[in-house]
Amino acid sequence: MVLLNRSVLLVNEVTDVMKEKGWSLELDEKAISDACDGITDWQEKEKARQKAIRAEIKRFRANQDAAEAILRKRKASMPPSTVTKFCTDTDLRKVLDGIELDPQVHDIPGLSFFRLRLSSARHPPDLQGTSVAGADHNILVFYVGPYRPGFPATGFYLVYDAWANSLSAIHQLPYLGGGSIGSEVAVLRHAPPSDYILAELLLTGELPKASLWTWCSSGPSACQWIHKPVIIPPGVCTPTYIFHADTTFSLGKLALCWVDLLVGILMTCDILDPEPVFLFIPLPKGWHMEPPDPQDGRQVPQEYRSMCCGNDGIIRFVSIDGYHQDLSINDMKNMFLRTWSLTPNHKEWKQEAALCIGDLWSDTTHQKLPALMPTWPVHSILHADVVFLYLSGPILINTGKNTGEINTGKNTGETERYLVSINVQHREAISISKLSPDDSSPPPRYFPSSFNSYINKKPKFSPCFRFEEVAELLNVCWLDLCGRVNCRELSPNTEYAAYLVFKLTDDSYGLDCQTQEADITMDDQVVSTKRTISFYPRSRPRPPPPTRETLSNMGRIEEAGQAEEPSYPRERGDGWLEVQLGHFYNDLEDTGVVVIRLKEHIQLNWKRGLILEGMEIRRNI
Repeated sequence: MVLLNRSVLLVNEVTDVMKEKGWSLELDEKAISDACDGITDWQEKEKARQKAIRAEIKRFRANQDAAEAILRKRKASMPPSTVTKFCTDTDLRKVLDGIELDPQVHDIPGLSFFRLRLSSARHPPDLQGTSVAGADHNILVFYVGPYRPGFPATGFYLVYDAWANSLSAIHQLPYLGGGSIGSEVAVLRHAPPSDYILAELLLTGELPKASLWTWCSSGPSACQWIHKPVIIPPGVCTPTYIFHADTTFSLGKLALCWVDLLVGILMTCDILDPEPVFLFIPLPKGWHMEPPDPQDGRQVPQEYRSMCCGNDGIIRFVSIDGYHQDLSINDMKNMFLRTWSLTPNHKEWKQEAALCIGDLWSDTTHQKLPALMPTWPVHSILHADVVFLYLSGPILINTGKNTGEINTGKNTGETERYLVSINVQHREAISISKLSPDDSSPPPRYFPSSFNSYINKKPKFSPCFRFEEVAELLNVCWLDLCGRVNCRELSPNTEYAAYLVFKLTDDSYGLDCQTQEADITMDDQVVSTKRTISFYPRSRPRPPPPTRETLSNMGRIEEAGQAEEPSYPRERGDGWLEVQLGHFYNDLEDTGVVVIRLKEHIQLNWKRGLILEGMEIRRNI
């Protein structure tokens, strides 16, 4: 896990080359002025001025082209980029070819961020405002440029897949009026490793009606924005307050959540449903904070609140109780950091921790914290008891004589910024990181992300691969591998054997279940006896025994008696492993379909580390 800054740093590599060469980045006003000297007739003077401007523009563009050529030559001498790029829009493809995404990953509580490198002089003129708009597992989505749904402006969506090391450019939503319900796009990785859905929720002005737009990376409606009219639950938007999503996240395999940190969660449990139904989950009782005066606005709730869904599937809410912008360091004794978790049935909030923030600063038994006001609390998605805080402000020299006294002290005139991690159950600071000057101006809009754990995890292509891409099993319980072939593609009246061709990663486990079974059917008729399959060679030591959680599932296996001896894989000459799934006799000639299947739907233990090249069908000799 990392703490990821939503702000993206733009790096114009063409401009950098021009600076390196000493070429001007602006039109030469002196040259334009000199071209007009001595001309008294205003019409002739304006003609000379326009001619000089055109000459300057031509010179500037020539320098841009020369700088771009230098940049291309330099890149050609470097190892080729491993990033795969996808785009169906011709104009966006040209833009995509001229950009690179550069992740800067730092250990927590340090701050990670992205650089967007521009290597073409023909990129859109305005890419300022590029930011991380949403994320789920290995999928990160960026708003590139000032574009936001419902706000016509230049820009597009950029999707980064950390596992596949790929970039995809997606065009804007069709503008049909209405405004986005929030400032982020909802992202769901619905099928590992790389199938995803983007969702934008727009208010139409005819509440409770709203517009849901979805983009799927795969399936029959892939690569297009699909519109679905939806109904917002009663009470979400009132005559005095309009719901505004401060953050979005996925929940489980199909649910998406839009969170207003002042009122609650707007959730759809199945984003793929033809008619998605939304429900509203209010914040913990007593923590609803609808602004009393609409003219005052919402301010910035993220300064003192946040919400996320942890890797354990639990939604957690964190708030700094008693915070407002005019507080001083001495007021921390009246501020409390509180955390809640939402029960799995989404019916009740349970308070998990509450601690006085001032106690953390006055406690000398743990890591000493700077005398700076804490803001922007963010809950960890890995650890249920860890919260991150952002500290910023003028450095104060403590003049108090009592060690435990929080004193405003003397202002040094300097500003420093930190990220600190707090264990709310142990009531102590775990670690602290000073943000470098390279980080964006405070406050950083940061959130917890696990994208870094997917970087460079995709199996690399090697000469022994017959395909440029292979599939890797990451973490699943339900295993189902299926292959099909038409009988007309096989020789008639011939016996065949089917094999699974694969490799195992060093950290593979769970792939020797007694309920991993293979079978073969022809036109829905079983033609090969079911057999138990192990992915581990007979000589390989068995993995550790199952945990307590899987023993109950194994009970049904033990009741059936001693399991049969499984089929074990053997090593091939090309370095891959293969295991026979069964054999069959092709007597259907030009009709029929052979279906080969390997599944494990009973024990449902965790499995990972299978690199699958495919299935082979060979004559059974």
